Amino acid sequence: MKKIPLILTALLSSPALSALPPYATWYRPSTNTAYLYLQNPTDQPLTLTKLSINQKEESPTPWPLDPNRQADWFDMTPPTLPPHQVAQIRVHLRHPATTPIELTATTPAGDCTAIIPPVAPTLTFSDITFSPTTISLFTTNATSPITQVLVDGSDQTQNCDLTAATPHQGV
Repeated sequence: MKKIPLILTALLSSPALSALPPYATWYRPSTNTAYLYLQNPTDQPLTLTKLSINQKEESPTPWPLDPNRQADWFDMTPPTLPPHQVAQIRVHLRHPATTPIELTATTPAGDCTAIIPPVAPTLTFSDITFSPTTISLFTTNATSPITQVLVDGSDQTQNCDLTAATPHQGV
């Protein structure tokens, strides 16, 4: 008889969907926007079926305004995530965050949950320019020299000119 509760507990606690790890997260205080990056580990396209903020489901329709919503709006780019690619889920919060934000993105492949601290990232991009031969990326908030550049997880440092990688402190 003691084995039956253990078996039932194991069956009840096993999730129906797998948990998807967050690919990356950040928060931009100047716009009250939280970002969650999700990678599709499957061979099928994925869509965002539900978004929860601090364990409360958000309505996918921004209008009419619901006073219980925590976000003004949210979106996922691209709206349909191809297999093995990364999507950005952008959530414009109604009020500035003062405590960590828990975002849960639900997809047919499972849930992706992240706790995002309400602080600005240490490095942000202020501008990017393109010419036929050069791409220039301008950063802000850098507190130490840039020593490595990764693009989609691949080290591209050897292809970069880091001569001005030391941050300018200003006057």
